[in-house]
Amino acid sequence: MASSNAASPAVKKKKSKGKTMKAIPWCLKSDVFGIPEGTFLAPEFEKATSTKRKAGEAKNTPKKRSNDTPSSQTDTTTSDAKKEPAKKKAVRLTPDHPVPTVDELLGEGNYIPWWDDVDMEALSKSDLSSSNGDDDDDEPQSPKAAEVEGWTTCTHNGIMFEPPYEPHGVPLVYDGVEYVLPPHLEEIATMFAAELHTPYSAKEVFCKNFWTDFQKCLNPGLKKKEDRHPIQYFKLADFSKIWKHLNDERQKKLLISKEEKAALAAQTKTLRDHYGFATIDGARIEVGPWKVEPPHLYKGRGNHPMQGHVTKRIMPEDVTLNLDYKSGCNPPTPNVPGRWGEIQCLPDVQWIAAYSSGEFTSTLKYMRPGATSPMKGRSDLIKFNLARKLTLRIDELRKSIEADMAADQPMDTRQRAVVIHVIDRLAIRAGGDKDTTKTADTVGVCNLRVEHVTLDPATRSVSFDFLGKDSIRYQRTEVFDPLPFQVFADSIATKGRAERLWSAGTHGRVNEWLSGFMPGLSLKVLRTFNACVTLDKLLWKTPKGLFGKDVKLKEIYTEANKEVALMCNHQKSAAKGHEASVRKGKQKADEAKAAVEEVGACVVALLGFILTQFDVDEDEAVVDAALEAVGISRDKAGVAPTKEQTKLLNPLFSKKMKGSDEAVEFDPTLKQALAKLKTTTAKLSRTRDQLARLSGSVTERESLKTVALGTSRLNYLDPRITVAWCRREGFPITKVFNKTLLTKFPWALDVPAEWVFRPEE
Repeated sequence: MASSNAASPAVKKKKSKGKTMKAIPWCLKSDVFGIPEGTFLAPEFEKATSTKRKAGEAKNTPKKRSNDTPSSQTDTTTSDAKKEPAKKKAVRLTPDHPVPTVDELLGEGNYIPWWDDVDMEALSKSDLSSSNGDDDDDEPQSPKAAEVEGWTTCTHNGIMFEPPYEPHGVPLVYDGVEYVLPPHLEEIATMFAAELHTPYSAKEVFCKNFWTDFQKCLNPGLKKKEDRHPIQYFKLADFSKIWKHLNDERQKKLLISKEEKAALAAQTKTLRDHYGFATIDGARIEVGPWKVEPPHLYKGRGNHPMQGHVTKRIMPEDVTLNLDYKSGCNPPTPNVPGRWGEIQCLPDVQWIAAYSSGEFTSTLKYMRPGATSPMKGRSDLIKFNLARKLTLRIDELRKSIEADMAADQPMDTRQRAVVIHVIDRLAIRAGGDKDTTKTADTVGVCNLRVEHVTLDPATRSVSFDFLGKDSIRYQRTEVFDPLPFQVFADSIATKGRAERLWSAGTHGRVNEWLSGFMPGLSLKVLRTFNACVTLDKLLWKTPKGLFGKDVKLKEIYTEANKEVALMCNHQKSAAKGHEASVRKGKQKADEAKAAVEEVGACVVALLGFILTQFDVDEDEAVVDAALEAVGISRDKAGVAPTKEQTKLLNPLFSKKMKGSDEAVEFDPTLKQALAKLKTTTAKLSRTRDQLARLSGSVTERESLKTVALGTSRLNYLDPRITVAWCRREGFPITKVFNKTLLTKFPWALDVPAEWVFRPEE
């Protein structure tokens, strides 16, 4: 049928043995375009063992004769590898040195110490000669959303584009017929094949949007229905051959040799050195992301209505560069054919390249200076210092909004006040006006609809039920005072369920009013204030006597961070391997518990042996330490070992003789017995610490199953609170701050232990 169509690509007839259509095994739902119902367990990728890796290396490496010489490429790779500087050893953090210095973290000369030139206690934008970069994590940014003190000179090599698509020639099977697609169609089909056996291939909106775009590409400029491409119905398409090809390619990558890996790493480093840095005011600053996104099927966040659409291939014409062309420097040459869409000179913005990934999303993608750059660092410092300044005026703010909620005030004023009150009290995301046809229907306080709240006049309670960030459901019931509750009631009175609770533009009006109350203040800063105050109060309540006790201190910090995350509704979906991870953790904890019991029994047996076989001084320190470790008295321990205890002692007092593999038992002296008791007691302490860590890890994983701690640490918690606490308690900061966070906040690493979030008035 399809092979006779002049418009169709190369076709291979598939042997079907009388079957008209092969079942689609990869679909997880039965209601997507009528696809037959079925369940598919995605195969796990086989890990490359050392044996298989060696076999793969031997297969991919040609045999070399004794007189062969290495190729020039190999010589180059080897010589380049030799020139690489040795990796810097990690800094050892101790209770007396719990926080690294900036030089230890980033390396001397690898950063710009811009904070040396500013007053770290400055509390206003004018003090820092900059303005606040409000990078709220639930709202898209405009190009000028984060203005900072501008650069004088800025040069860079642009952004790196994806190379042209390389076709693989694997056919798409449609109704039992194999179609070898042209490259531009094969690329789109391969995008969908890559998503098989993932949750996206089971989403109706994802499949519909993909198929719509695929049909447009199959039938460009279609005028007559009879000219339509043979591939027409999603339920007859089978992408499994392409998926298998992709899986085979992934397996091959697992088996590449060390030399090939080193060559790929060297190539990536060369590209990163070229595109991943900009020269701003004479300093070399890391930037990113320095690659444009490759064409892919759009996913978005949560239940995004546009997911599944094909993103376009970004070309130079789609990109706007921001650099100092006015001083006479030439724009960089793109790595693919084409000319830059626009070249601007905007010193007061935080991006150096920008582009859009498609018509279905209004969000722009940016290449920006990295976390260690002065522009980003100043923006973060200003935000946290504004939150600190708010601690001195928060009572004044709350009195003002309470007065604005009075019944004699205009409705816009009352609504503005209650929005601030709700965010101040519950720390819910602000939200903003957006086009829900192109974005997921997620909301915050400012764009709530009537259907999202339920009032109970008897208790003055308001029940919230809506989808927040990443389409995660938010449910909470809160009792309000009469004034804010009445504003809710009056706002709902004459509206339908689908109507907005507050008037349009609430987010902008609220931020404008807050900025008038205190320059730089915004809803983002208000949430930051509440998060920081909560963490600071909880950490100052750390019990005394825990200095250097990592396990207990980690629990205290995690609980404090968790309370902030829950307050700000920072949630996440449970990880795919969560249950397996918890089972594995419990198994390790059980093994550690058994080890503690065994080592403890050895200590008791050793005590019984020593106290009954030798004349031991009453004040023998080793014996006293062992008695304290197992929690028994000297009299109770001074009992001859039982048969079971003797079995535990035999391996402790045996050694191998020269020329023999068999262990021979010996009668120890008091000195030898005490030495063995000392090492076994120390082992008991280490094993107990290991059990505490494993048990704490399991408990932490269970309690944080759906809680996202990272969002608050990255955006809402002043890092100086954590640094000061780590110094006070002798707790290595790397146990709660990963390298990304440390390099984002180098300006915070020098604060003393006595630093407090609330500044002096």
